[in-house]
Amino acid sequence: MICRRCQTRNAEASRFCSKCGRPLTRRRTPAVRRLTLPVILAAVGAALIGGYFLYTWVRKHSPGESIAAGETVMESMISSSPGGKGGAPSFSGVVIVRDGAGAPVSRWETWVFNESWVALPLWTFFDGARAAFQSGDKAAVPLERAFWAGRDPVVLCRLETGEKRTTPRLAPWDQGLALRWRSLRPAGPYFQVEKVLLDRSGSFSRFILPDELKEPGVFLQEGRIVGWTLGLGIERGYLWAGPAGEALSPNIPIGPLHDRLMANGREARFRQALAAEGKYSLKEAFEALSEGFHRVPQLAVEDTPPELRPQAISARMHAQAAELIRKGSTEDVVRVLDEQLLLEALDPALVKDAALARVARDRGHAQAIEFLVRVRKRISGGTGKDLPGLDQFHARLYKDWMKKVLDTGGADRMEVYDKACRDFPDDPEVHLLGVELAIAEHSWSRATEILRLRDYPAAMKDRVRVLEDAVREGREDQGVATVRFDPGEKNISVYASLNKKFVQKFIIDTGAEMTVIPLIAAEALGIRIDESTPPVMVTGVGVDVGYEVMLDSVELMGQSVSNVKVLVLDISPEFGLLGINFLNNFHIQIDNQKGILRLRKKQGGGGPE
Repeated sequence: MICRRCQTRNAEASRFCSKCGRPLTRRRTPAVRRLTLPVILAAVGAALIGGYFLYTWVRKHSPGESIAAGETVMESMISSSPGGKGGAPSFSGVVIVRDGAGAPVSRWETWVFNESWVALPLWTFFDGARAAFQSGDKAAVPLERAFWAGRDPVVLCRLETGEKRTTPRLAPWDQGLALRWRSLRPAGPYFQVEKVLLDRSGSFSRFILPDELKEPGVFLQEGRIVGWTLGLGIERGYLWAGPAGEALSPNIPIGPLHDRLMANGREARFRQALAAEGKYSLKEAFEALSEGFHRVPQLAVEDTPPELRPQAISARMHAQAAELIRKGSTEDVVRVLDEQLLLEALDPALVKDAALARVARDRGHAQAIEFLVRVRKRISGGTGKDLPGLDQFHARLYKDWMKKVLDTGGADRMEVYDKACRDFPDDPEVHLLGVELAIAEHSWSRATEILRLRDYPAAMKDRVRVLEDAVREGREDQGVATVRFDPGEKNISVYASLNKKFVQKFIIDTGAEMTVIPLIAAEALGIRIDESTPPVMVTGVGVDVGYEVMLDSVELMGQSVSNVKVLVLDISPEFGLLGINFLNNFHIQIDNQKGILRLRKKQGGGGPE
């Protein structure tokens, strides 16, 4: 045992130093040494556990060693560009597309792969047949041949140059490797892509993009390009499913590709029509857009720029059709919006435009409804479903037709209701209009029958009550012609049937001695005005000449008067006058406060006047 004061070594059993006599004490060093091994073991265990969890986290949150290696290769190539790390890579550039006159029409950022290839959207070649690649201050390199497999949304074009470039390689997408995306913009971001749900289109597999990837970019696996995003509103990504870049060879010249698209492609024709819209008249622009629907689509709707999609073109044509109808060019709308175009466009607004143009052109609703029924049947047969809103529009056409018949009269009032009721038996508005038509024909039992067909919504109760009162009063006034007008109205208008052939609008005029019909009514009845027709001088504001003719009958709301003398005189081409010689056959009762005029036939009042 060593003395701590004089460092003299003593026997282990000694209690005092043999030299200086100081009490001897034992060191604690052996105890500390005994604790060192457990501490070391614990530290090693903690390090192993921490390392395991760190390794697990890295494996979970990183694309793996192969991706890291691939990214190193890619970043090395990008860093070697003149712009330095994060700048535009040396293999980046732009493709400039020119039209036939050599004028530039579009410009596309792109990357070169496999030394001499670039990828471009198919619609690049809607604009022009000549393209060249430009990188920095180097001379432009023409693109003359391409690889395109039918309806591929992306075209792979070869640069006509012998220059050796250090570029990424093209490889088919491998679902067993992590997938990353990089923007084509200098210093653009990287994103890892998860949960790719694919469908196949030609040489590509497609999938829906997350929002952050909706700009031009490339998909990468192990530093190789395996697909592209196109930007311009395209919501899909395209993963290459063709051969590796080394096995790629062109199969079509770019000039013929452009010609083929322009000759047959729907989208190319849309683009051409939109580009020339400012040079066209409204009619010409409408016709030019319609031509696209008669051509074969080259792209799926999802692969097409938004402005060239059918729904966007249909919206433009709808606005043009509405303007043409407003200007009276209904024949142009009818001609362009034929059944075949509507089957291709599948746009309910255009179907409505086509029907309304036929209403305006034919001055009636029957032809428009027949056309609409035919188109709806063909659309349903082709797609298995109806277009939204057409059922309500169909019912609206019937209701407009019924209202027109109420205003203008006609012998087919109830036939219109029967057709509408057959197609829309549950529409309460159709039934109430049918009641009004039955009242107009003084068919009180039919009006009562229609009212009892169904229960009506609470919002229609007041209208139902008014019609019920009208039917009740009509039954009470059987044998009486009841005319309703706005209280205080000076000119009371009615419709009367002439010779049971022609319905004419009249103004009741107790100051006119004779009934007057316009010339158009006489012509419709086949009445000839010649030298044998007695002329009659008519005085009013001035002096005019009418011609006296005899009508077999004039019928007003079921009350008929035979052998009525009338004057043919154009007071107005729209209406005539019911004068005293007709009205004297009735007892007349007018209630101006209620707006009711009643004409009750006098006994024996059906003879000559």
